[in-house]
Amino acid sequence: MNRKALSAVFLTLALFVAGCAADQELVTQVADQGDRLLALEGQFDEMNAAVAGLTMNIDQLVATETNPTSPFDVAMAQFVMDTAGFHEIEETLAAGDPIDPSFLGTVLRVEKVLTNTEWPEELSPGVEQLLVSLHELQTALEADDAAEAAPLATAVHDEGHELSEMIDAWLGLEVQEHGDEG
Repeated sequence: MNRKALSAVFLTLALFVAGCAADQELVTQVADQGDRLLALEGQFDEMNAAVAGLTMNIDQLVATETNPTSPFDVAMAQFVMDTAGFHEIEETLAAGDPIDPSFLGTVLRVEKVLTNTEWPEELSPGVEQLLVSLHELQTALEADDAAEAAPLATAVHDEGHELSEMIDAWLGLEVQEHGDEG
């Protein structure tokens, strides 16, 4: 064989070996990508299952939600009630002092807030009782009858404390005895 032919065979063989090495590297890269793709597919399946579970939980929560009670709204109603000044109203009327015209505004403001708050079922009886007592106190204040208003102010004050303690329990707070602030 001549040198030219031998060089051609050698060159062909070298190119073939180089091509095989390149093909092997390509095969290895493809295999690695395939492994990564399988791993990602597994992660995708897990995520898809988790999302489906969350969607089902959300759907169940929405389906079972019967009372859209906002803890913030309840706490704000409690704040208005607790800071209204029913203790002062009770003391003033119990002392036989004349009715302060601002007392009626206080009663109407608290009544408005309590009436316009969405209450959880557990608190509704206490709210309803307080609303009845507030209405009775309102009637006595409008009639300027301090003698009739005095025991009603005591009832409103006491019922307000009871309701406030019930709200604390409903909110999951440590139930505190509500003193004379309300």
